[in-house]
Amino acid sequence: MDKQQLAGTVFWVILLLAGAAPFYFKDRGRRRNRAGRCARCAAHLPWDDRFRVEGLLLCPTCAQRTRSRVGVAAVVMVALGLLSSLFGIVAAVSLRVEGDPSWWLALLILGGCGLGLILLTFFAIWRMKADNTLGSASERAMTLIRLLGFDKTRSERNKPFGGGA
Repeated sequence: MDKQQLAGTVFWVILLLAGAAPFYFKDRGRRRNRAGRCARCAAHLPWDDRFRVEGLLLCPTCAQRTRSRVGVAAVVMVALGLLSSLFGIVAAVSLRVEGDPSWWLALLILGGCGLGLILLTFFAIWRMKADNTLGSASERAMTLIRLLGFDKTRSERNKPFGGGA
């Protein structure tokens, strides 16, 4: 195996790990939430002071940190999208002034990239809100299931109280 093949293999392994990481962290957060702990720092979650971010329950410290990070990331992504679109307009105008017949291609590519970044950012924020709604609905459903006793197996429900007869 030469250096070029090794570099290609390493690139694809890193890409695979980067693509799988969000699924791992989401699953780890769900497991921590089921145990009554914060999804990020694994601290005990009090019933009166817990926050839902991306469908996971967080302690106040982690929720504040995550909220500020999401806000900064959203602003940066929208700014990058606007800058890309602006650069596409400037490039298209300069190519048009020079008489290049493919001036519209710069506008199409860079404007499309900018618009795509902006739309993906708004989709990510919408998805986070949908995860919060789904998470609170599933938490209410699990609480109701536990209250009604449907979470126990048939053999546990049929055992007599007090261990008699």
